[in-house]
Amino acid sequence: MMRFLRKILLIANLGTIGFRINGVPVDLDPLLTMLFKPLTHAFIDPISKKNINEVDPRVRTRTSKIIDPVFIQFDAIKAFGTHKSKKRGRIKRKIRRKLTKLVNLVD
Repeated sequence: MMRFLRKILLIANLGTIGFRINGVPVDLDPLLTMLFKPLTHAFIDPISKKNINEVDPRVRTRTSKIIDPVFIQFDAIKAFGTHKSKKRGRIKRKIRRKLTKLVNLVD
C-alpha cells in the first residue's frame, strides 16, 4: 500500500506530505520507512508516459523526488493499558441513595 502511495506522490509531483493519525499508530515505523524508501523497480507514469526509475543512480537524480513529511499529527490517542474504574458495592449504593434523599429533603 505504501509503495502505491509513493507512486501516486511521484506521479502527482508532490514533494511534501502531512500525516494525521487517528487512534493508536500500529506499525507506524515500518510503514513510514517503506514510504520514504525509493522504489526497487521502474514504472511508467500513466499520465505523461515517462519512465520513472528510482533504482538507477544516473536516472535517479532527474526523475525521483524526495518526499518530505511536513507534519505528523496524532488525534484521539488511546492509552495502551486498561484503566478500570472502581465499582461501588451494593451497600455503598444504598447509603448513597439515602444520603441524596436526605440532602434533597433538607434543601
